[in-house]
Order: sequence, then C-alpha cells, then structure tokens
Amino acid sequence: MPSRQSKQSITRRAAIGAFGLGLLLPGLAARSQQRPARLGWLVGGTNGRTASFNAAFERRLKESGFVDGKNLTIDIVFAEGKAERLAPLARELVARKPDVLFTGGTEPYLRALSEATDSIPIVVCATDFDPQAKGYVVSLARPGKNITGVYPQQIETTGKRLELLRDLLPAARRISVFADNGTEDQLAAAQQAAQVLKLDLHVVKLRGLPYDYMAAMNLARAARSEGLLVLMSPYFFVGRENLAAEARKQKLPAVFGLRQFVEAGGLASYGAPIDPLFERAADFVVKIIKGASPSTLPMEQPTRFDLALNFKTAKELGLKLPQSVLVRVTNPVE
Repeated sequence: MPSRQSKQSITRRAAIGAFGLGLLLPGLAARSQQRPARLGWLVGGTNGRTASFNAAFERRLKESGFVDGKNLTIDIVFAEGKAERLAPLARELVARKPDVLFTGGTEPYLRALSEATDSIPIVVCATDFDPQAKGYVVSLARPGKNITGVYPQQIETTGKRLELLRDLLPAARRISVFADNGTEDQLAAAQQAAQVLKLDLHVVKLRGLPYDYMAAMNLARAARSEGLLVLMSPYFFVGRENLAAEARKQKLPAVFGLRQFVEAGGLASYGAPIDPLFERAADFVVKIIKGASPSTLPMEQPTRFDLALNFKTAKELGLKLPQSVLVRVTNPVE
C-alpha cells in the first residue's frame, strides 16, 4: 500500500501532468464539451439571408467547415431599416455571449455593436465608411482593438464614380447626387471630386423611409441636372429597382456603386463587387473562431473593381457611349 508521502507524490505528478497537457493543447478545456461556436449577426436593413452577399457570407462559412445548426450557432437579428432598433438588438446579441459578432453595411450598425461590447471580437464589412477615419480601428494594418474585417474603399471610389459619369456625359455641367444620413463622408468626397472635374453638384438629401424616389428625381430635374450620382447606402440598395426605374423615367443617366443597381436597370456602376467582400468577412470570422485576435488581423481592402454598364438603358436614354468607357467595361448588362 502506498505511503501517505507517495500518495501526495502521485497526486502532484497527476496535477503536473494535467497542467502540462493544458499547455500543450491550449483551449482544450474550453472545447472539451464540443460546444458549437456562436456567431452574433446584426443585419441593419431588410435584406434576408437569401440576399446574394449574405448568402455568400454563409456559404463561405460552410466551405470553411462551419455549418449553422451543427458546429456553429448563428444568432441573426434584423433592424429592418429602423435606426432605433440597432442598439437594443446589439445588446441582445452581446447578452447571448457569442464568440464573434458580424455586421456589414453602414456605420450605425458597427457603432451599435461597438457600444455594446469592447471585448467580444467584431468583424465588419464597412461598405460605406472608413473605419480608421471614424476611430473604430487604430490602423487598417493593425486594428489594435476588438474590430477588424473588410473595408471596400467607398470613400476613395466615390470620386471615380463621378468621373465615370463625367466620361459618359462629357458635355454635362450640373450633376445631382442622392445622399442620406449615412453618406456624409462619401458626399464630402464627391464634392471634392466635383471641384477637380469642374462640375456643379446639386445635393438631394433623402429622409423618411421608404424613400420617395419620384420626389427626389423631380428635385434633380427641377435643378436642371444632366446626370445623377447615387451614393452607397443600404437603404438605396433595398430600393434599387424603384430608384433605377425612376431615373429611366426621368431620362436621367445614373451611376451607382454596385452592379446590382445596373442589373435593376440603372445605367452604370463602379466599385468592388460586394459578394466577394462578404466572403472575405466570413474568412475573418473563421480565423477568430479558431483563436486569432482581431487586434492583430489587418483589415483587407479589395483589389478588384468592376465597371458595369447596362446597354439597354444606355440605348433607352439615347446615349452615345464613348470608346474610353466601353474599353473599361468588365460587367456588361444587355
């Protein structure tokens, strides 16, 4: 029979062995119960999971081995375009103790999550704002906080869209721009670009959801605008078919930020395709679930920018398309 001293020695060796195993397999205790990873997903608009970019996000999670209902629990909430719902929904998600949070879209979505927690990792697809300029990250290369993700450079490409509109309408001098409360940074970039391009910019600020695009187009026409620049906003995206239809009805050539507007009947768009951006955001979620720290995961920026052009709309508007634009088209829509 072992002595009391030997029993204590055995106990110490067992404890040391268990401690050593913990060092060799970090996180073993946390994963020993095989708890599914938990993702909190805040959708600010009315786009459901079937929207192409949301579907791309979830598809990439599956491709990476994380399937909702199996080894992943997705808590998804929808603000349905109501700003007052963002903060309580963000707090609700945080209360469910997710491993990581995700949102894609305008700044108020990220603001709601960042105000609800400064410790739970947050992945963002910042589709219409600069997260560094807004102070959410220290730098794109080294975020330094609990936030990382994808930044599509919408501020920088706003000027490119206005330049595209000028190339499509070389004789135009007055351009209307549709803006809302979430597009201030883009509007400032458009105004700066207009000075360089020597264009008179007429701002139409839309308020009160759902937006009245007929009234907005009437304001643009009353200002004798010859073209229209539509800034990036999730609320414009939701109403893209009505927006594009009204622009055609008013014979107002319009440039947008996403190909989906052109597929809905808009004239042209320039920008990074949104589905791949949401796929990359899913990659960030996977990395964080596997143990990466958002503070050291550099935010990614797109390297691919598409120019989509709807030839049917151009013909309907009676436009003669310049060769300088035609050679740059990457996504023709017939």
